[in-house]
Amino acid sequence: MSRIINSVITNWGQNLIMNNNMVTEAEQIILAWVRSRPAQRKHLLEFLGIPIILCDNNGMILDYNIQASLILDLSSDKLYGQNLKEILNEIILPFTSSDSQRKVYKFKNHEGKTELFFINSYTKQEHTMHFLVRADGYTKPEDTLLITEQKYRNLLENAVEGIFIIGVKGFYLVNEHFCQIFGYEMSELLSCDPYKLFPLSEREIMRNYFTRKLEDCVVMHRKAEQVLINSQGDEIICQTSFFSTFYNGEYAIQGHVRDISQVQRYEKQLEATEGVYRKVMENSKENLFVLDESGIIYANKEFCKNIGYKSEELKELKNLSWVALEYRNVFSKLLDSLDTYKPPTHLQCDLLTSQGEKKTFTFTISTIPYKNSLAYIATGKDITLQKQIKRERKIKRRKDSIANRILRIVAESKVSENTFLEVIKLLGKEFPKRGLELCIYENNNVLKVYNLANEVPHVFFLLREDNDEYFDYLETQRVEFKSINPTCDDDFDNHFCVNGFKYLMQLTLTGLDKPFGFFRCAWREDEDAHIDNLILSELMQDISIALESSLYREQIAQITRKAVQDEKSKLLSKFTIIGEMANSIAHEVRNPMTTVRGLAQLLKEEDNTNESYFELMIDEIDRANITITEFLKLATNRLTRKEVVHLESVFDVVINLMYAEASSRGINIVSEYLLKEDVYLYIDKEQIKQALINILQNALEASHMGDTILIKISQEDENVVIEFKDEGTGVEAEYINNIMEPFFTTKDENAGLGLSVSYKIIRDHGGDMIISSGVKEGTLVKVNIPKLSEEIPELLA
Repeated sequence: MSRIINSVITNWGQNLIMNNNMVTEAEQIILAWVRSRPAQRKHLLEFLGIPIILCDNNGMILDYNIQASLILDLSSDKLYGQNLKEILNEIILPFTSSDSQRKVYKFKNHEGKTELFFINSYTKQEHTMHFLVRADGYTKPEDTLLITEQKYRNLLENAVEGIFIIGVKGFYLVNEHFCQIFGYEMSELLSCDPYKLFPLSEREIMRNYFTRKLEDCVVMHRKAEQVLINSQGDEIICQTSFFSTFYNGEYAIQGHVRDISQVQRYEKQLEATEGVYRKVMENSKENLFVLDESGIIYANKEFCKNIGYKSEELKELKNLSWVALEYRNVFSKLLDSLDTYKPPTHLQCDLLTSQGEKKTFTFTISTIPYKNSLAYIATGKDITLQKQIKRERKIKRRKDSIANRILRIVAESKVSENTFLEVIKLLGKEFPKRGLELCIYENNNVLKVYNLANEVPHVFFLLREDNDEYFDYLETQRVEFKSINPTCDDDFDNHFCVNGFKYLMQLTLTGLDKPFGFFRCAWREDEDAHIDNLILSELMQDISIALESSLYREQIAQITRKAVQDEKSKLLSKFTIIGEMANSIAHEVRNPMTTVRGLAQLLKEEDNTNESYFELMIDEIDRANITITEFLKLATNRLTRKEVVHLESVFDVVINLMYAEASSRGINIVSEYLLKEDVYLYIDKEQIKQALINILQNALEASHMGDTILIKISQEDENVVIEFKDEGTGVEAEYINNIMEPFFTTKDENAGLGLSVSYKIIRDHGGDMIISSGVKEGTLVKVNIPKLSEEIPELLA
């Protein structure tokens, strides 16, 4: 009802039945519709603001407005060409019918609610116009129309824009807001020339324009933004809208005016603010761009510099071609939901520069209004360098971790072949998709190859020909990359071919002075090949000296083992000489000594005056006899009572035998039995017991009151290891190599045979004894005895 004219409502309410003014107005509307072009007719009916249906004399619908279609709940394809009488008979039922021109109908709308409508009909030149007014629950049309009029007046008076109606005689109606805009009283405006509100240069133009429209009854609808003059003579910018209407049976023009001067000032301020903001954005060190469905619509200098495009070039890029392929789907999803505001989103992505290189950015993306629509503004930083540093650190951590584990293998492994096998296995776990090889020169002509392909290690030898130029070439190349020929017949590459590898990296292993081998790495097709190759090439350079040291260490160990074996052979040869001496003179010495001891015993019994001399003679003879006994033990190679013995039983006997002496000396004996299972030995129990007692006796004699002797039993490979560690005076370095030789001793009252006898017993049982000592640092004696072998029970059986 916002555009219904006051006169139609008022006169309709006062003279509902055939009032001359009402009839005249209806006839004018019909004539205006007939004279108008088809495009103008719809505007004419819409401007009236009430539901109207126009029919011919037979009731066929010629035109209608939106309000009528909403009331009847029918779309245009159902109304045009239908007979209104049939529609009324079918849908709208008669309620009262006392007059042919005024009827009240009951109608059930599309929501299922029953409503009353008053319908007045007017005819002119074979056309009938029907006006529909909602009854709003009233049974009298007069009441409904008065209520409708009041609603319209309230709407008019409380409108937020200035409203006026102008005819050939001037202003017919103005509302309060219109008066406020121009600073006039309502009575002043209604009595003044309407065209004085226009600038002087436009007054006659506007007067002629409106007069012609009013006289010709032309249907019009015009919107414009123009300057008007208020009561103070000041110019104000207004947004105006003019359209055709009727007032008291006269064709008129209704206008709506809004003062937008303040809005324009705000817009200018906003433009100035936007200019400042644009400068800030343009010169910001943040990477910034604005994006909508068409692509990038703005990009600042920093972003253009980092991505290598000019702003105009970025605007021309389509289909997100500046985004790395793997991130285009993310941007597409963002653009698909651009029709709604969303909270800021954080995104890390790769973009493509003008040179096709990838750069990594992190952005905060927000929704902003942009030119009557929505767009995204993205602000962020180029983190390519940080990402590269982080990636390099990650690679270095990984490389260092592998290098540390390899160096641990090199340090703990005693045999170079085991070292290289464990290294190649470790690299296989770290790079499971690779084929790997360590190729080490055995000598100038033989190459020993440690190969790992498909997680299976192999060791084989390659013979180098005298004219083999390929190996000479490799020695001069630090790193070489090549494609493997799928039809290769070269033994050096064949094991990679058969496993489907396509590419190869070869790295020369250089030690302290010259190359000692090669490292070879093969792969099929792998996106991370570059990173893995980088790690492997740097890794092998870092550990090449350590790998070479493993070779040198084994050579040194072989030389050392040979020297030790030679020394042990010399020592055992001394035992052989002693044995031969013992066999020839032991009995000859013992017999006269037995005779002398017997005579000394008789003389002692007969002559008590010299008893002390006789006792001294007997003690010295007994001491010499003990030496001869030990000497004979050293000489013999016979193991007379070899049997299966539980280790712990032997160990407990030795501790118990020596515990009393240790206590009397004030020395502590601490034992640690570290074996997790029962261990059996195949030994001469008495001889092993004697060997251990001799070692422990030496430790007791070297210790002082308050010292501790630690005895630790553990297992190493197939041997039982018994360690005796004392806190005594220790042995000087110059004597340590001779300490197990027969008759060597640093003590005044000792024959020097205890350790020699122990060493020979341990060696006769297939074991070994190692002594390390330092002055005032104590002595460590380490005894290795083989465990019970699985074959021994079968032999016994």
